[in-house]
Amino acid sequence: MAQAVRDGRRVVCVTATRGEEGSWDEERWPTAEMGRVRDAELMESLSILGVTEHRWLDYYDGTCAQVPVEEAVGKVESIMRDLQPDSVFSFGPDGMTDHPDHKATCAWATEAYERAAKPGAKLYYATATPEWAEEFVPRMNKFNVFMSPDTPPITPREEAAIAMCASVSIAFHDWSSDAAWPSTEGRSASVSSTTRCSREMSSRRSRSK
Repeated sequence: MAQAVRDGRRVVCVTATRGEEGSWDEERWPTAEMGRVRDAELMESLSILGVTEHRWLDYYDGTCAQVPVEEAVGKVESIMRDLQPDSVFSFGPDGMTDHPDHKATCAWATEAYERAAKPGAKLYYATATPEWAEEFVPRMNKFNVFMSPDTPPITPREEAAIAMCASVSIAFHDWSSDAAWPSTEGRSASVSSTTRCSREMSSRRSRSK
């Protein structure tokens, strides 16, 4: 997102929940306060990245899989029609960690993309590089981050549609025939996700209109 902002693109972050159920220590981080804390953390993070536009879907953490699909897709579709993004970034069907909320937001973003994305728009799904997985998955397994042995999804860097190498490595996997950066003609990007953070992210491009 920071790179897109530096390139002069419009970036809008769309977040499904405030991560209210994300506490592992009720004494230090009581659940009753987690939504407020993580909301503030997200706003500060977006500020650091230079992202000035954000939308909430306003669902409660851990309930996205129970939300009526048409209701949620309708919200994302409305945002997508309003923004008309060139690129949409989301979790893949695996939810990156197999988290039900992550998988639900992927389904919403994908269906909204199919219904409302403009011609030429591209949809990207999150994945991880083998190098990242080798270094970080064992650490994260200590905290049960990944809910399935099939996660995280892994994509070789050379197969990525977008790869960025810095102190934080990011890659985007391309499921279509070409591996170019998304169109720079427009200035929009839309992201659908639950509240989360990671040191390194990778993704696959799933579809192109």
